[in-house]
Amino acid sequence: GGQQDKMVLGDEYEGATDQVKEQLEALGNIGTKLSDNAKALLTEAIVFEEGILPPKRVDLRKLRTVVTIKKERSDKGKAFIFYLFFMAVYTNMVILQRNPYNSQTMQFGVQKYFKEATYVDPYSFEVKKFDDTTTVDDLWHWMQAILVESVIVDTYPNGQPTNKSDDGLILMHNKLTSGFRLTQRRVANDSCILREEFSNFAPNCFGRVYWDARLGPTDTLPFLSADASERYIYEDSKIGASDIPYLDSGYFQIFQRGKQWSRERMANLRRQMWINEGTAWIRADFVTYNPNVRLFGYYQFVFDLRPSGQILPEFRSETMAAAMYETFVDFMRMALEIVTLVCWCWLTFSTIKNIRTVGRKSKNRFAYFREFDNKVCVTQILLFFACFCWWVAIVQNPIRDQLVVTETSISFKDGSQPNFTTLAIFVHDYFVASAVNLVLALFRILSMMQVNPSISQLSDTFSRCRKNIVQFGLVLVLMIIAFLLMAHLMFGAKMRQFSTFDTGFISTVQVMLGAGTYTDLSLVDPIAAPVFYYPFVFIMIFVVFNMTIAIIMDGYALSQEERKTTRKSHLRELNEIKFYHQLFWGFIRMMSPFAGLMPRALRFRTMADGTQVDRFTEPSGAEVVALLEPVEKIEERFLTIAEYKEACDQANMPVRETQLEQIAERHHCWEDFEEPVYRKERLEMRRIQDAEKMERTITLLQERVATIVATQQQMGAKVDAILRSFVVGSMQFPEAQMI
Repeated sequence: GGQQDKMVLGDEYEGATDQVKEQLEALGNIGTKLSDNAKALLTEAIVFEEGILPPKRVDLRKLRTVVTIKKERSDKGKAFIFYLFFMAVYTNMVILQRNPYNSQTMQFGVQKYFKEATYVDPYSFEVKKFDDTTTVDDLWHWMQAILVESVIVDTYPNGQPTNKSDDGLILMHNKLTSGFRLTQRRVANDSCILREEFSNFAPNCFGRVYWDARLGPTDTLPFLSADASERYIYEDSKIGASDIPYLDSGYFQIFQRGKQWSRERMANLRRQMWINEGTAWIRADFVTYNPNVRLFGYYQFVFDLRPSGQILPEFRSETMAAAMYETFVDFMRMALEIVTLVCWCWLTFSTIKNIRTVGRKSKNRFAYFREFDNKVCVTQILLFFACFCWWVAIVQNPIRDQLVVTETSISFKDGSQPNFTTLAIFVHDYFVASAVNLVLALFRILSMMQVNPSISQLSDTFSRCRKNIVQFGLVLVLMIIAFLLMAHLMFGAKMRQFSTFDTGFISTVQVMLGAGTYTDLSLVDPIAAPVFYYPFVFIMIFVVFNMTIAIIMDGYALSQEERKTTRKSHLRELNEIKFYHQLFWGFIRMMSPFAGLMPRALRFRTMADGTQVDRFTEPSGAEVVALLEPVEKIEERFLTIAEYKEACDQANMPVRETQLEQIAERHHCWEDFEEPVYRKERLEMRRIQDAEKMERTITLLQERVATIVATQQQMGAKVDAILRSFVVGSMQFPEAQMI
């Protein structure tokens, strides 16, 4: 109860009193008579009884694991922040390039204006639209009644003729640049196998062509009109007066001379049978300019004339910027493009560096590509490069240089109609590739979310079940193909959805997702419908879908089990870090060049003993990893700070003990860190728990002693009985008396 003087005993225990010192010295004198375990237990008992601070020892195993994981998370976190910045800039750049809202409203208005317009069939008196085109007569009726009358606008809504500057105003704001154009592509005769006995009955045979009649048995020879008064020639389109070829060709008909002339020319083409049995593909296209949104609109009405006699109408459209860099928004987009290019170069450089580093360590050049995330990263880098080349081709396209703008029209320098076919293909493919790039970015972001356990549940689940999903996906595709072939044979001859392999595959997946109904199939074939539908529903929906969900749930359960195991291990602190906390302090550490400007609350870290340490002067992750090298080969799990410093000094790595203490404190790697014995509250709790255990032990011992005493008494009674029997027997036998 008196005041106790503190002293240092063997550089191991602080706060030892004289009495404890004598006990420890006495323990050292009898050390040769005790085992090491007994000596350690007695030492702990003496120290614990007096409440003395035990020696701080570093848990090397935990320190190695924690430092390694934190270093990996720190690197991933920096890459994550950089990648989020990169993708934010890239996404905004692509959105500004696409201008989706203005593009959609402009295209949808023109689409509805032409596709929903109706005309009356002069023969059947039916009201028809663009999508109702079934015969060649329907095609001519639509072009004469809708195309010519709607494209070439020469009157105001009140019926008055328009001024020259207002000619061709579609929907009041989209001005026709230079009339419209018809394009035909043909298929060669005798391009299919015809049996000789049918040659007299059907002498003409036309095969099938593909990709808008560009591939297959195409016909490029001139052909004559019905009265042989005109000769239609196959042409390759060029960009204005230049010799640069364009990816557009066919038999062209240009309509640039007003509505009345266009009406007469369209009627004449119909009389001359410009569309006949050799026609495989028809397109009517035109270009408009909208000054309000500074966009060119390129619209195509395509008719695919199949060899079977079917006509498939299709509407296509695309918008393109009239000028690339003029307004403030354009220059802001250019700045984003430059930043995106710089980020892409840095990402490429760091990826190449990682590839070389991993290859050098594993002595395998392709070791980097073993990880799925790394494959996605390299794929995205290559796709970024492809998108960059696409955009350069769009910006440097020579169309804009060849345009001549007058009061009444926009045309090429040679007076021909602007042709935006190839530019539209480039623009469409560029934005499709950009969309795929954003999907790959999603996979990379999910992978990078493993930087924190609280937000990595989805990525952890997929990483656990990825192999099973891929293997099961192959089986799923085979099963879909099997049912596809079944539907193709049963319904392909009567339903367009199952007539080809590509459309059949999509239709089968749609039926699996619930888009198709049993009624649609039964109307086509009421006998085959149940044979296909019910086995398909049972196998694909009730079995396959549930198996897919089960595989994903197994991956989720496995990831959760690993989380629970980690929470019970010595690494539980790593799973309890909040993402926003990690992100905030990670960002603060990245601001180390501006440490002098930060407030004290952000710059200093408060340790367990109340001292404050400058977080920017603490050893970095790389320095901590370097300090682990001297103790890498030490087998002991626990080391004191003095032993740790001695190992560092032997490795010529000078370090202060305070720095080692800061490292252990920062990473929570003290031995028994969670319940330090020098805490009075926990010490008192431990004493109470030990007292309760001792009381229970004494009670148990008393019960056992009582049991033993009772047993001994019973044995004593039995022995007394045996002795009495022996004494009685000895009275009867003299030999026993002598013994």
